[in-house]
Amino acid sequence: MTVSADPSRTAADRLTRAAARWFARARSGTMGKPDRAALHAWLAEDAVHGEAYLKIGDVWDAAEHVRADPQVLAMREKALSRYPAAFKPARPALAAVCAILIAAAGIALVGWIVGATTQPAFQVFRTGVGQTANIGLTDGSRLTLDTDTTIRTQIT
Repeated sequence: MTVSADPSRTAADRLTRAAARWFARARSGTMGKPDRAALHAWLAEDAVHGEAYLKIGDVWDAAEHVRADPQVLAMREKALSRYPAAFKPARPALAAVCAILIAAAGIALVGWIVGATTQPAFQVFRTGVGQTANIGLTDGSRLTLDTDTTIRTQIT
């Protein structure tokens, strides 16, 4: 059996999405005791969960730096100058939701940029009992996994 990079990329995408969901829930301030216990259980389940969670935190921090960038602040001021000084949203809750959506879009954009310009931090490949796999890595090298094997690679 030959395993291509696409199935592991899909697994990496699922892991990143799960980590992002947990990170967003933790930052929402609405996690109860059962949610926090579930997060801790998810983190303890596999070391790669913690690594993915920390990577999402790094993307969040990068978004904070973007928000304070002088060019971004200048664009904000320019956009705000188009409205009268007395402009106030009619519905503060709607304005808050819009602000959250804009922040989430910024985080997603930074995550996409980071993902598009860097190699994944690691990849995990597994074979079940009785399976073998020939895997091509992004640096051009190849791996052959024997039965019931798990390997984590990191291209640096």
